[in-house]
Amino acid sequence: MNPTESSARGATTGPVYADPSPNPFIMVSDRSSRLMLIVLVSCALTVAVTRLFLVLTGYPQIGGSTFHLAHALWGGLALFLGVAMSITAFPVLARILTDRNLETTPLGMMAMACAAVDDATAWCLLALVLSSFDNNWSHALANIGGGAAYVALTLLVVRPLLARARRFVGRMLGR
Repeated sequence: MNPTESSARGATTGPVYADPSPNPFIMVSDRSSRLMLIVLVSCALTVAVTRLFLVLTGYPQIGGSTFHLAHALWGGLALFLGVAMSITAFPVLARILTDRNLETTPLGMMAMACAAVDDATAWCLLALVLSSFDNNWSHALANIGGGAAYVALTLLVVRPLLARARRFVGRMLGR
């Protein structure tokens, strides 16, 4: 058998793989490339505008010759981005749980509760980070206090009222 006969008989060279089964845990968005472009353009514009600002102001210094305004700007940006990225998207989590029929399971309820606590903490941190830019802490304290008051009002007043309304409607409907 010569080499041309063996290559004609086996048209494919190398291993042949079956079609991969779709992974139910990987979700690909149609908008992911557009969103990535927006993030990259935003980052590039942030760097360009900050550099332009520093050039136009002559690279101002804060508290002596060792600390430039650029350090504060980039440090603030890093804090802002770190806190902002830790905030989860409730609709996305709810959609994933609904698609997997997990929204009423203990796991799904625990995931939503943990995401709620995470979001509340992240929003409080974001308020603190934004207040640190101009040293005006009253806005952060008002936001955090307002959020705590809202949670307390919801748990202590609204929840019992809704339970009473549910019992009332149940009696009216004969249930």
